[in-house]
Amino acid sequence: MSRCPHCKSIDYRQVGMQNAIERAFRWLLQPCRCDLCGHPFYLFRWQVPAV
Repeated sequence: MSRCPHCKSIDYRQVGMQNAIERAFRWLLQPCRCDLCGHPFYLFRWQVPAV
């Protein structure tokens, strides 16, 4: 289970791409934001749970 690296919460949501670097690495990284603390972080695509 993936967790927020800041507060260790398992409640997070995927957010959209913000800049050119994120778009260049979209095949590898998925930007996320913690619902509890609001901290932005990245997950590797294979760590994101399938819904």
